Amino acid sequence: MSIARRLSAAALAALMTLGLTACSGGEESSTAAKSGLEDGVLTVAMECAYAPYNWTQADDSNGAVPIKDSNNYANGYDVIIAKKLAEELGVELEIVKSDWDSLIPAVQSGTVDCVIAGQSITADRMQQVDFTEPYFYATIVTLTKSDSQYASAASVADLSGATATSQMNTIWYNNCLPQIPDANILPAQADAPAMLVALNSGTCDIVVTDKPTGLAACVAYPDFTMLDFTGTEGEFEVSDEDINIGISLKKGNTELKEKLDSVLSTMTSSMLLNFSMMNEDITAAAASIIKTLPRDEVRKISYSTFCLCDIDCFGNTRIAEYENPAYYLFRGGQFVDVEKKRIPVERDDMGQTAMWLSEFAMEKEDRIIFFSDGVSQSGMGNRNMPFGWEEGAKAFIRECVARNPSISAKELARKVVIESEKNDGYTLKDDTSCCVIYMRKPRNLLICTGPPFDEKNDAYLSKLVTEFPGRKIICGGTTANILSRETGREITLDMEMMEPDLPPASRMEGIDLITEGILTLSRVESLLSGDGGEGQRRGGPADQILQMLADSDKITFLVGTRINIAHQDPTLPVELEIRRNVVKKIKYLLETKWLKDVDITYL
Repeated sequence: MSIARRLSAAALAALMTLGLTACSGGEESSTAAKSGLEDGVLTVAMECAYAPYNWTQADDSNGAVPIKDSNNYANGYDVIIAKKLAEELGVELEIVKSDWDSLIPAVQSGTVDCVIAGQSITADRMQQVDFTEPYFYATIVTLTKSDSQYASAASVADLSGATATSQMNTIWYNNCLPQIPDANILPAQADAPAMLVALNSGTCDIVVTDKPTGLAACVAYPDFTMLDFTGTEGEFEVSDEDINIGISLKKGNTELKEKLDSVLSTMTSSMLLNFSMMNEDITAAAASIIKTLPRDEVRKISYSTFCLCDIDCFGNTRIAEYENPAYYLFRGGQFVDVEKKRIPVERDDMGQTAMWLSEFAMEKEDRIIFFSDGVSQSGMGNRNMPFGWEEGAKAFIRECVARNPSISAKELARKVVIESEKNDGYTLKDDTSCCVIYMRKPRNLLICTGPPFDEKNDAYLSKLVTEFPGRKIICGGTTANILSRETGREITLDMEMMEPDLPPASRMEGIDLITEGILTLSRVESLLSGDGGEGQRRGGPADQILQMLADSDKITFLVGTRINIAHQDPTLPVELEIRRNVVKKIKYLLETKWLKDVDITYL
């Protein structure tokens, strides 16, 4: 029996979806059959034994869910999907651990509501259980050793003559290995760990598995090499039955099936983020989403559109588009046309549809602008833009960048949306969203606060500040005086930047901003946490620091540890904490709320 026991995947470095307008998925079933959720619990069976899909752990860290009748917890991709389904259905989640062969019987008997365990939607299984729409599609890879004669293979044919094995009762063993010419196929292994041990020990030349298993194996066994022939003429031949992954339910439970399908159809963004975590290839991820999107049964078209953007650390960019307005690539002051490849995607209920794939290398100062049709169609029917704003948007973007060449991605996207609203008389006619990706040199910011513990390090502090490659803020009068003394630069008051409850800011050559120390930092922490409120911002020193933090990518705190005697006065407010605690809080907020890269160095 051909079984795809596991999900598969590959890597998304950056991911974005736009214009998702999925409908909720149909009316409640009129059948009298019960869904199984009447008790307010979604009971899900899985193996809890195969990372990264599902595994068992000793605590509830990282969002793990308790396993029924056990002191352990379950986590992994399947658990993430189950949690999302339960959340959207408004019920509790219960995970039941079961061995593979007991999963379908558990559904048939009503012991569990469904199985989420990487089951492929095969004809054989469809005779026993019902399935939701697919929520994943498998990707198949080959593992070999780096010094193997097969390490440079570029197709299945190049594996000719290899001694091979895989896990029993999987498409890897039953369907894929026989496709290798003249292969010496060894007996199947009981599980994936045994399969990897066989390869590591030299018992075989290659094993065939899925991509997440392959990626994990390459970490555990550094001398392994992963071969992925997906998308080439030399890939493994598999049917939709082999690779379609769904959630199995009791035969005839149409009410629960409709509810799960409805949630899955609106999980596009969540699913893509999960695919990213699971290292799914961008085209495979896009195909998975296309096949699960809700559709208009009359017109046979999808209700939703999306765009995925995958950018690696070298700037290599792949963009998959599905029925959304075409993105713009702005480079060197002009828009650049990018070649796009049409990739057909099969859907039984819609006939053949397609995505568009483009590939290029981003360059410094490149901007990619994505938007929904609420932007491109804004102003449609107006005298000045009878066919919408798509061409006008280009002129607007070009003008914005010309006026401010360093305009941030956030600000440019904001301006595009505001102008779209203006085109429609500030009454939106459709969803209006814009995303901008801006490739530039990272912006560094140094915040130096407090004198060094040892006065002998004053000169060293001054050296670190003056040589720092980026913008600089000094928080604290003593710290500023040290820098003034060591550099011979004069400090001058800035009476234009004042706040009633904070001392005025100061200026010094080579320093972007000088403020009071702990009081100002405490206010920055309050603003970051949301306690200060937008209405309380006054454009003073703390607000200036906040803006500079927002505009920076890499933030370094240089914190002196000399105790300020003035802060030991017991009459001072309790909230006036020591400098190190305030800086630690700011670091945490910047990392968790603003996703900044923050370091702290103590002197």
